[in-house]
Amino acid sequence: MKNKMKQNLSDNDLQKIFSSNKLGNVLESKQLSGGEFNTVYKVVTDNGVYVIKIAPSKDVSVLTYEQNIAASEQFALENLCNNSFAKVPKVIASSSDSADKYNYLIIEFVEGEMLLGQNLNKDEYNAVMFDLGKAVAEFHNTECDLGFGYLQNGLKPTWKDAYFDMINNIIKDGKKVRCKIPCFDEIMNLIDRCSYVLDEVKTPSILHFDLWQGNIFVKDGKLSSIIDFERTILGDPVGDFIHLDYIAPFDMNENKSLLDGYNSVAKNKLSFNKNELIRFYLMRLYLGLIVCVETYYRMPRFSKQFFGKKAFAKKVLSSAIHELNKLMEEE
Repeated sequence: MKNKMKQNLSDNDLQKIFSSNKLGNVLESKQLSGGEFNTVYKVVTDNGVYVIKIAPSKDVSVLTYEQNIAASEQFALENLCNNSFAKVPKVIASSSDSADKYNYLIIEFVEGEMLLGQNLNKDEYNAVMFDLGKAVAEFHNTECDLGFGYLQNGLKPTWKDAYFDMINNIIKDGKKVRCKIPCFDEIMNLIDRCSYVLDEVKTPSILHFDLWQGNIFVKDGKLSSIIDFERTILGDPVGDFIHLDYIAPFDMNENKSLLDGYNSVAKNKLSFNKNELIRFYLMRLYLGLIVCVETYYRMPRFSKQFFGKKAFAKKVLSSAIHELNKLMEEE
């Protein structure tokens, strides 16, 4: 099924890009699967091995936060590339001229296999999670006082301002394509009731905000690298914990190794007390809204994938609503 976002580049297109950046002659190229936004190629030249990410064409409609996310990913990679616990790809080159035919980012190729589908025993998996926690904590420790939210949409002075801006933008994006958001009134009421906890976030952390197992790489049974920073947000650190399970309640025991690793390095430790859990589910709510709305931008209407993503978005939203209601009922 065709994805509206993807662009197919010829070998000649790739050669022009790599020649313009003095990266040698293209010997081999392979389009990589996975992901729904950028088109990604592994490219071998006589100078080295690279990955090039090509944004959708300029005439394709994208979500507000997706506008020029290549620059946002470049910012994250350049600030986080010296991580002590996991390899983060280095930026090699990027398109900088608005007249360029393609908006692209060239990064180094990193070795490893996706954590997704790896046959690790319990001890190996816990070790990977512990090291992942340390790597994420080091992301969050990186000093960044520019403001909150998305770089490409204009940063805000507080996390509450940024969160409401993000929510309003995704709702506006939905209205443009007549997306019906499930439980819309309940979602907005919950956000208003819970928003007081957002004031607890005083310093922006650089969030990966897409730490599912497809973006976590292992090699020889150990954490090796973390890729795909295109959804980077400057905001609440709990937002980087929502992607390992999009639906189930947050379980301290299930995530013990991850949290132990995180708190062994983090300047600001997390205990996932009531308020941190409320912030966690507010971020899950936001992600659910993204999944709900982006379906209309990326998938052909009434396709199997379209209905599948809509159903998944409803599950993510429903789980966040349920958990937030439980927490708000507690005395």
